Amino acid sequence: MLDLGLLIIRLVIGLIMIGHGCKKLFGWFGGEGIQGAAGFFEAIGLRPGAAMVVCAGLAELIGGLLFASLLGVALAGGGAYSLM
Repeated sequence: MLDLGLLIIRLVIGLIMIGHGCKKLFGWFGGEGIQGAAGFFEAIGLRPGAAMVVCAGLAELIGGLLFASLLGVALAGGGAYSLM
């Protein structure tokens, strides 16, 4: 039963991370895409904004895929933590 609970948690967190990455990179799910997110990133002092958005979006997308597929849970968790 514990294994099932961990699987569900990992899938949910992984899918949320994938969704956030897609919002930043592709503008899916109501996101603003790279240019819109770059403006926000630059407004909070992260320059160059577009490069930072691509790095953050790829980390979320790849980390979410690894986390949801259970292949690199520790690596994906570290990537998500580094974004915060």
